[in-house]
Formats: sequence, structure tokens, C-alpha cells
Amino acid sequence: MKRKILQSLILMIVIGIVVSSVLYFNTLYQSNLDKEKSYLSEAANSFKSWADLGESEIVFEDIFKDLNISKNVYYFYLSEEGNIIYGEEELLDDLQLDAKSISQILNGTKSLVLYNRNKGRDYLIEARELMGGNYVVVSKLIDNPFEVFKKTLPGIWGLLIIGIFISLFISERTVDDFIGTIEEQARDITGDYGDINTKYKELYPFIRIIRDQKENINHHIMQMEHQGGTLETIISNMKEGMILLDTNMDILTINESAIKLGDINYYGVNYNGVNLKGLFRSNDLNEVFNKVAKEPNKSHSYDISLNNKIINVLVSPVLNVDSNIGFVIFLVDETKQKLVEAKRKEFSANVSHELKTPLTSINGYAEMMMNGFVKEEDMLRFSEIIYNEGQNLLHMIDDIIKISKLDEGDSSLELEEINFNEIVEEIVKTLDYKIEEKNINIFLDLIANKTFKYNKQILKELFMNLIDNGIKYNNYGGKLFISQREITPHTMEIKIRDTGIGISDEDQERIFERFYTVDKSHNKKDSSGLGLSIVKHIVKLLGGSIQLDSQLGRGSEFTVMLPIIND
Repeated sequence: MKRKILQSLILMIVIGIVVSSVLYFNTLYQSNLDKEKSYLSEAANSFKSWADLGESEIVFEDIFKDLNISKNVYYFYLSEEGNIIYGEEELLDDLQLDAKSISQILNGTKSLVLYNRNKGRDYLIEARELMGGNYVVVSKLIDNPFEVFKKTLPGIWGLLIIGIFISLFISERTVDDFIGTIEEQARDITGDYGDINTKYKELYPFIRIIRDQKENINHHIMQMEHQGGTLETIISNMKEGMILLDTNMDILTINESAIKLGDINYYGVNYNGVNLKGLFRSNDLNEVFNKVAKEPNKSHSYDISLNNKIINVLVSPVLNVDSNIGFVIFLVDETKQKLVEAKRKEFSANVSHELKTPLTSINGYAEMMMNGFVKEEDMLRFSEIIYNEGQNLLHMIDDIIKISKLDEGDSSLELEEINFNEIVEEIVKTLDYKIEEKNINIFLDLIANKTFKYNKQILKELFMNLIDNGIKYNNYGGKLFISQREITPHTMEIKIRDTGIGISDEDQERIFERFYTVDKSHNKKDSSGLGLSIVKHIVKLLGGSIQLDSQLGRGSEFTVMLPIIND
């Protein structure tokens, strides 16, 4: 900036000196020329007046002798044809005058200036026509302006050089002072006008603008730092993996979740600037990034299997108008969602299958009765089959409705004081025909004369399913043990143990799944496969837990832990 200002000032000064010199020289030359013209005009007029007194050479010589002739002024007496009558013929040849040139002078309103190339000088000429037709010509030798300019050029150059050095010295000091004031104020923009220490009052608005801009910049910097810190905190604590890339697939930002989910080749390094290709161990993930590199302006979404997890890789280009300036990559662990979705599909398929089985049976028997294919003595048996299948269908639908309500997690349950003895006795009484049919011996060890706050309907449904299973999957003449105890002031334990067929380790992993039955022979007979699923949902709703301990051929034991609700 300083250099440009100095160059501009010096250039203006040089131009000013040159223009001033030219104007001054031209003005001085014109002034002198006007004086010379006036002098020659007066001399020519005077000479004409004296010459008109007589036309002889004697008279002319007398006049010439009487005139006070200045140096470099020449008089010529010419005939009408332009021949010299009196005067130096050699000088007249230098003027190169003839009758035509004289006639041009006489007809014009200005003096004639002729340039002599040999002498490099100008002749100023005035002519007057005398009474006899002859002419008088007065000429004065003057300096040509260009020749004069050449002679004075060294002086002008000297003056110009001196002017440049002087202007350079003065300009540099002035510019240093001016720039120094700006730099000083730019370094320390504080306070108001009263604090501005400068003799250049014109800089006050400029300094005020700088101060306002500084305040705005500092404010924006603070905002950006705050927003950057907030954004970094959000990205760092995101459950999903997030990676920001530039157009070369080099990492700008990567959070801890992306490092863990992506299974990176090396840890504990600064990943900023590291290229994404080859950073991850997973071939599927690297294949996704290769596809992104081939189609950088397109969004991509892929599900891949990574470390026994289902990861959704979502890649979105960051576009500025139509150009790609980077990528945002999200790694989302969708394992639970995918498993839930798979179970939901399986549940829907099972519901359709389980509902279709009794309906097929009902429709088959009803169609046979409608078409008269059933004998009279078999009508009662067929009607009983249709009724039982209908009941199974109703029970299954009822269980599905219970499961759906429990899935909703309705926590607004009405609580009442309940005695477990009464609940268990009601259930045993309801299942009495099954107990007698399989000759099951039931042993109770319950807390007597004490009530607990629970929802009676939910609790009854819970133990109805567990006790019913203890009877259904027990051996003929088997035993069923039901016990209850408070293990802490806030926790109650209920155990239901049978001596039945037991459950294998493989089946124990799926025993609480919907429509899953251990003994497949019961599946179409009197089990919907929803009982233990309902149990698990109820226990979860009550804030408790359930545990299974079972061995094939030795029976099963379900342990239910429920929180005790105190007033």
C-alpha cells in the first residue's frame, strides 16, 4: 500500500513538473513572440511612412541610416516583382521570399514566421506595400521554440530529478506518518474519538468503522467458537457414528461412535486428514465407500453386517450450488430394529398360521355337515369339535389382544390389596379338572395373612399361565410346587416348580417368544404358544424379572421377582 501511494504521488509530481514546465515555456515564448511582432509591425509602419516620402535609393539609404536598427533586424526594399532594390541579397535568399510570399503576408492579418532548416532558427517577417508598388520587408531573427527547448532540456531534467528527490523525501515522510497512524489505530482499536491520537481528523470515520468491524468480528468469533464447541460436543456424544469428509475422501471429523462401529484398523491417532479408503477392516464397508467415490453427487444407503451387528451406512453429498464440497456419513446400529422387525414379521406369519388352523378345521367340519356327509350319530361329535376349535380360536384371539395391550405398556393399573393365597386358590380351582385328569399333586408355601398391592387381574393372568404350564407339561402323577417369600423389604420372590418333561437348553433361549411351544404335540391341541410371552410382558410391566431353570426329564422352575409396592 505504501509503495503504491509513493509511486502515485511521485508520478503526479513528475507530471506536474513536466506540464508546468511546458506551460511556462509556451507562455514565455508566446509573450516574447508577441513583443517581437509588435516591434516589427511598428518598424514596418514607420519605414513605410518615411519611404513614401521618396522612392529613390538615396532616400532609402538615408532612412536606413537614420533608423536605430536593432541587432538581428533586417530591412529589404523590393521591387514589385520581388527583386531586391536595397538590402543584403544573401539574407533575402535565406528568407526565400518572392512576390507570392509577400502577397500572402500583405493579405494576412498576422506576421509570417519562417523556419530556416540550415540555421535551425525562425525569421519573423513583416511586409508593407509602398506607394509606387514596391515593397518594404522587415525581418528579425528569433529562436525556434523547439531549439530553445532542446537547449533548456538538461536544466528541465535536472529540475525534474531534484523535484523527484525532494517529493520522494517529503512524500515518504508524509505517507509514513499517514500509514503509521492507520497501523497504530488498527493495532489498538479501543475507546471512542477522544482516545484517537492522530492529527489526521479525516481518519476518524475510517477508524470508527474499523472499531465497529472489530467488535462485530470478535462477536462473530465468540459465536463461532461457542457453536463449534456445541457442535463438537453433540457430534462426540452421538450414539450414531458420524464422519465428515472432503471431496478427496479425507476425514475432516470423525466421532467415537464411528470409530467403534466401523471397526477401524488402528486406534489412538489423529484421524483428521486421513483418507477413508482402507481405514476400516470391513470389506463391505470399503466397498460402500468405493461406490460413493464413483457416484459422488448421489446419496447412498446400504445395510451391511459388521461384527454381528446390522449397520446402516448412509452417505449424503454436501453440495454448494451444483458442486460437491464433501460428504456426510452416518453409521447407524439397526440391529435391534431389524430384529424387532423380523420378530414382528414372524409374529404376523404365526398369527396368520395359528388362526388359519382352527378356522380350517371349523370350515371343514361345517362344510361336511352342510353337504350331508355326516351321519346323524356323528353330528354331536362334529359339533363338539367345531365348538372346541372355536373356543381355541377365541382363546388365541384373547391372548393376542392381551399381548397387544401389554406391548402398549399401559402403566395406569388400578392397585388393590391382594392375598396370594386367595389368588392361587382361585387358579387351582379353575384348573381343577386338568389337575385331576393328570393326577397332579400341588404343594403350596405362601405367606399367610398378609396382603400386597398389585393389580389383581394382571397378577392372576401371570400365575394362571405359569401354573397352567406346570400342569400341562407335567408327567402323570407329577408334582407342582408354588412358594412365595419376601427376600427384602422391597422384593418378593415367587417360585413355580414342576416335575415334568423339562426344557432343553436350545428351547430355553426361545421359550418366551410368541407362538413358540416346547412340546409340538400341544401346539394344535391346547396351546397357543403365547402364554409365556404374556408372562414375560406382565413381569416387565410390573417392573420385575423372571428366570428359568430347567433340565430335560427333570422338570422346570420359574422364579419371578416382583417389587413390593409400599404406601
